[in-house]
Amino acid sequence: MTICRLCRVVLVCALAGSVLAVAPALARPPPRKQEVHDKAVNQDPTAPQGVVGKDLAVGLGLSAGSLLSGLSGKLYADDDFALQMCVGVFRSSGFGVGADATLEARPRWALLRNRLFWGGGVGVAGISYSAANDSATLLAVAAIVEVGWQLQEVPLEFVLEARPSWIFGDLLAGAQVVSGGGALRWYF
Repeated sequence: MTICRLCRVVLVCALAGSVLAVAPALARPPPRKQEVHDKAVNQDPTAPQGVVGKDLAVGLGLSAGSLLSGLSGKLYADDDFALQMCVGVFRSSGFGVGADATLEARPRWALLRNRLFWGGGVGVAGISYSAANDSATLLAVAAIVEVGWQLQEVPLEFVLEARPSWIFGDLLAGAQVVSGGGALRWYF
């Protein structure tokens, strides 16, 4: 099997898994009108607008230090399952797009009205890379171990990740055992 076919198989599997994971969340019925009205009338304006990862399911921000550094997004499909995406630079002369699926382990700890969590998952990235007079298209597959802190008063999430990876392609092929980074995301 050539590298191109392997890349296609991995990308199709990742896409299919993402669609299957999001489908149950999209099938949830909307809240009744009376519940929405009661929540809006009785809500304290100084109270947080929801719980990060539950009521506030979409986060956007920046990530740095892992395979890709750039704009980062995270979508909670369930209370403990999330899909992540990053669009950014690879090293100093590459560009890539990556997608991850992560699962947060239980228990999660409440710490100063905030939430400390840990979890893991898998990710894949497509990278266009240039070095000297040579260029290549790379595929990276990563295992993810993460620890994070979600603030509730201000809907922010800080995450640190260890991300050992395997890169397939003409340049830079091989394992990157020591790889990691972090992310900062705002939830709404």
